[in-house]
Amino acid sequence: MPSIVVSNASPLIAFALIRRVDLLQRVYQHLVIPPAVYEEVAGAANDLPGSDVIRQASWVEVRQPAYPATLLNLDAGESEAILLGLELGAFLLLMDELRGRRIALRMGMSVAGTLATLIQAKRLGHVAAVGPLLRELHLRGFRVSRALFEYTLVSAGESGDDE
Repeated sequence: MPSIVVSNASPLIAFALIRRVDLLQRVYQHLVIPPAVYEEVAGAANDLPGSDVIRQASWVEVRQPAYPATLLNLDAGESEAILLGLELGAFLLLMDELRGRRIALRMGMSVAGTLATLIQAKRLGHVAAVGPLLRELHLRGFRVSRALFEYTLVSAGESGDDE
């Protein structure tokens, strides 16, 4: 059985912003998302770049968690993603928000986010460099500390001077 990867909205939105949603499919093959995440990323009223890709993606499965999302005291997308990941015994939870990540980690889940996915995409040969994508994310409003920005580049085998 393939490994289950559940995603929150933030990595989907980040990759949509830089028009590289394809990297999520290349790295993870299949994602499971809860309804609240689908609505946030690809709902009818959404016009994010890449939202149409998510709507049409056969590799993205929308699944309702069995328990109400209100029990975690997070926003609906984060709560549903964590609950769905626990319910499905997910191999990995994709989430960038620190509070949600901390809760998921306390519950014994493995968590990665946008930056780890960029590094993995490079390791798998799907991108030549992380730096240009990381800079584009930053230009499009993706917030990351300078220290984490530099750590990501170093983890990808790059430096701040690489282009």
